[in-house]
Amino acid sequence: MTPRSGRQIRISLAGYEAVIASVGASLRQLRYEGRDLVVPFEADEVRPGYRGTTLAPWPNRVVDGAYDFGGQRHQLALTEPERGQALHGLLCWADFSERFADSDRVELAAIIEPQAGYPFRVEVTVEYRVGPDGLRQTVTARNVGADTAPWGTGPHPYLVAGDGRVDDWTLTLPAGQVLTVTPDRLSPVVVEPVSSHPEWDFRAPRAIDDVFIDHAFTG
Repeated sequence: MTPRSGRQIRISLAGYEAVIASVGASLRQLRYEGRDLVVPFEADEVRPGYRGTTLAPWPNRVVDGAYDFGGQRHQLALTEPERGQALHGLLCWADFSERFADSDRVELAAIIEPQAGYPFRVEVTVEYRVGPDGLRQTVTARNVGADTAPWGTGPHPYLVAGDGRVDDWTLTLPAGQVLTVTPDRLSPVVVEPVSSHPEWDFRAPRAIDDVFIDHAFTG
């Protein structure tokens, strides 16, 4: 029987080994010389939340699931009901098909079909490749519908730095800007310099300690 997380594709090279699960084109496991680089989950496990999945056609939260595009108002299903948000797109639980698989590279594909809240057809291809510099994920979208479609994407790995608690790890994040969020619903607010928010300024290495981080960074 197919595991709950879908078909399993294993790729490896230069000490790196990754396992991709077909449901959500999810990075289920990534190791370097036997050491975990992401928090793994079991093949026959319903993927915990959005761990390692491919976010498309939007990452993050659409506030109240409502957005305007092309002069029309669209309403998405609220997939984060406790906060009243549409979270992380439409492909997280789609079973991707394999376009190509080799010892160090795999390419998977799925189609977002027109539906309530997103009446557009977009073909999404996800490539995972390992090499001497680690793992690279490339996501490509192709609009195969008649209308211009809104689009966004992002990876969602749960990185792990080693043993112990996250609070004890040292983080270096060379990002000069942070997307602030509301404290209750984590709704995106505005992109601001991290210099205005010293708690999220990790441009110089420092311990994470008890800083709450559920933000997008850029710059």
